[in-house]
Amino acid sequence: MKVAVAEPLGLDNLKIIERPEPRPGVGEVLVRIRAASLNYRDLLAIEGGYGTQQKRADLVPLSDGAGEIVETGPGVTRWRAGDRVVGCFFANWQSGPPNAER
Repeated sequence: MKVAVAEPLGLDNLKIIERPEPRPGVGEVLVRIRAASLNYRDLLAIEGGYGTQQKRADLVPLSDGAGEIVETGPGVTRWRAGDRVVGCFFANWQSGPPNAER
């Protein structure tokens, strides 16, 4: 599969590479992405400006994506192949300024 990776960090280091198809581990699902978009959060991460939570190596920028589950890993009971999904970071953040709990 093709993957966009920034390594080392920096917009000038973003490149498309080939990787083997991943397999879901325990409690994970494999999603075939059908729609994706890059946004300011991705640019911020590529430039290394995402604070202490910043991934420094092997960064694949993709904040927004939607698709369908194609495989479930061991222990997954809530989801099954064919379910449509979207990625959502900070799923429990309802309002207020950011903090560790949100």
